[in-house]
Amino acid sequence: MLLIPCPHCGERAQVEFAYGGDATRQRPHDGAPDEAWYEYVYLRGNPRGPHREWWLHHGGCGQWIRVTRDTATHAVLGAEPAGGPPGDGAVSGIRPDGKGAEEGGRAPAGSAAAEAGGSVA
Repeated sequence: MLLIPCPHCGERAQVEFAYGGDATRQRPHDGAPDEAWYEYVYLRGNPRGPHREWWLHHGGCGQWIRVTRDTATHAVLGAEPAGGPPGDGAVSGIRPDGKGAEEGGRAPAGSAAAEAGGSVA
């Protein structure tokens, strides 16, 4: 079982989370060539080592987080709120009021998680 350090709730068991996909992929812009959409929808890498992923904390705060996980060992290296640019994977980004940068339970626009119906509200 993985223990995922939610930046909002602290370390929790994997069963409280739902995997949301690869956090390194960027959705092509409207009007992008068909080849760009083909690559985005169908072609996936199989990285070995540290990799960024979207996870939804459905059993807790309901927020999307960006987790850095080693795909070879399954070790969770860090997590951060989904809002804003990717950082170093450390648990950070908590505002003084205790809330993360991403409000409303939505995955960041343009992410695979958002395209999969990222609203949890």
